[in-house]
Amino acid sequence: MKLNRRIVKISKAKPKDDEVPANITMSEGLSFLWELTEEVFSLSGRYDVKSRLQRHVVSITRKRS
Repeated sequence: MKLNRRIVKISKAKPKDDEVPANITMSEGLSFLWELTEEVFSLSGRYDVKSRLQRHVVSITRKRS
């Protein structure tokens, strides 16, 4: 079945009647979103979300005499 990319359906998200908007700052919201993103990526098993780049990389080689 070929996908027809000319047909577009527009839908709008409407808040439910029982939902109350949270009074949080933008940074708190971003922090919550980042935690959820880390959780989703860790569940996939393909990524290690806690691994970071090393701050210092040292290479020690010994001279051959």
